[in-house]
Amino acid sequence: GSGFIGTKIVEKLQSNPQYEITSTYHTHLPHIKNSRWLKLDINNLQQLRETLENASPNMIINLVTYSQGASHVDACEKNPKECSLVNISPTTVITAYCQKNPEVKYIFFSSIQVFSGNQKNKENNFPQPKNVYGHTKLQAEKIITKLSNYAIVRPCVVFGIPLQFQHGNIFNHIYKTLRQEKEFTAYTDMI
Repeated sequence: GSGFIGTKIVEKLQSNPQYEITSTYHTHLPHIKNSRWLKLDINNLQQLRETLENASPNMIINLVTYSQGASHVDACEKNPKECSLVNISPTTVITAYCQKNPEVKYIFFSSIQVFSGNQKNKENNFPQPKNVYGHTKLQAEKIITKLSNYAIVRPCVVFGIPLQFQHGNIFNHIYKTLRQEKEFTAYTDMI
């Protein structure tokens, strides 16, 4: 819940009194009013199991991803083992919890990186990742599809103004480049 997408989801859901939200963070505790926060080391699978049992959620939104700096993809190429531990292992624990509690809805944020990027119509394409990040996200997706009550979200380029402790995105890159009065060359292969 403390990541770029997570804080936005928490802010939106906490504004609706019908939801009781329990969010997790690893290092930085966001200051979002009316939210319950639990510190969680996602690599501590026993702590994750205990958190799930204690919170007893009826919906889980998994936004965890391996990130070291601005690029998930580059960080995963340099640290494939750590990437796998973060992107796959927690999914196994959460899926096991959902199998024991089939009424729980599991929403998993994957990535468009599960595709090769060579095809045009992404909605119906068969996943063929070209990098470690995409491979680990696809492996997690395969674990989740054993459930009957799940959704997989594959965002492409998510941008906006991050909180100080959150990693940057394309918006930050463009903004910093222009603030330094440098030329920014835009992507030509992205819509």
